[in-house]
Parts: sequence; structure tokens; C-alpha cells
Amino acid sequence: MKKISLFVCLSLLLSVLHVHAAPTLPAVFKLPVPTISAKSSNPVMLTPLFPVRAVNPKDGSVTTIWARLQYENEYNSGPGLYGDVVVRFYEDNGATPTSVSGLTVNYTVIGFDGYNNYTYGGSTVAYGEYHVVASNQEHDYYDGEIFRYKDYHIAAGDYGTL
Repeated sequence: MKKISLFVCLSLLLSVLHVHAAPTLPAVFKLPVPTISAKSSNPVMLTPLFPVRAVNPKDGSVTTIWARLQYENEYNSGPGLYGDVVVRFYEDNGATPTSVSGLTVNYTVIGFDGYNNYTYGGSTVAYGEYHVVASNQEHDYYDGEIFRYKDYHIAAGDYGTL
């Protein structure tokens, strides 16, 4: 009698667990791997706007403008993702572009070279509504064995003129 009761309890328990189990997918979905390079002019990921206090050389007034560092013209080549690092300037919440002249933009690069982490800083002088910080940079790479990445970020600093 104990064996039958144990069997009935186990059967009920298994049926309850089966009802609450996650459903299985009827098919496995696989995304196609691109075989050719594809370029895009759209930013892949919009980063937050960074406030920059710029000094107007004509009257000495201080103005806040907004800068966004983003990746543009990204393309895949083999197992790597490459593209341009561009900083764009806005006079408000990112809706109205503005032009700068001689504005120093500081940035930090954080990455992993496949073996070690690294961080270094740099600066560039911008003119116009946007400025290319770096061209054809490898952002991500993974070939099944080696993984590396490089990310650019706007850094604080004593910014130049508007």
C-alpha cells in the first residue's frame, strides 16, 4: 500500500511540475550571419548628452552646450565591428544642432586588447556641428577565441571657446 501511495504522489507531483514548466519552442531560431560588409550612417547607440561650458571669445560669456559622442558609419568586417567615433554638438536637449569653433573636447578610451584592460585619455579640437574623433576604429572583435573592444567616452575638462 505504501508503494502505491508513493507512486500516486510522485505521479501527481510530476504532472503539476509539467504544467508549470516553461514551454519549449517548436523550432530553433538562428539569425543569419552577414557575409558582406554593410555600412550605416545611423548611430547604433545614442549615448547621453554631456554638458560643456564653453567661453565665447568675443564677449567672454559662458554658454552651456551639449555634446554627444556616438558611433557612425559602422560596418562589420570579418569578426570585427568598425566605425567612426563622432562628437555632435547641440544647444538644447539634442534637438537643435549648434556650431563650435576651436572647442577642445576631452575623451577617455576604455578597452580590452584580448589580454589586458586599458584606459587612456586624449583631446581634440572641434569646429562645426560635429567632429570626427577617430575614423575606422575597431569597436568590438570576437572570432571565437579572441575577444577585444574599445569604447570612447566624453571626459570632463577645461573646455575652450564657442
